[in-house]
Amino acid sequence: KMVERAMLLTDKGFYRMTPGKYNPDKHNALSDIKKVSLTTKADNLVVLHHEASRDSVINLTFYIGSGAKKE
Repeated sequence: KMVERAMLLTDKGFYRMTPGKYNPDKHNALSDIKKVSLTTKADNLVVLHHEASRDSVINLTFYIGSGAKKE
């Protein structure tokens, strides 16, 4: 099931967050990532393969930042 989430990346791990609330609901240590995969298509998907939990599929097409969106 696809669910929109935000992700906060730190030097020790990353947190999955629900947009709108932006409270961390799941933490994964960086050491738990055993592999990173990129698709060969122009779909901007990245898969983080975890050792101890389900893999994370990330869509990198969303713009996140402050100020006006660059054209």
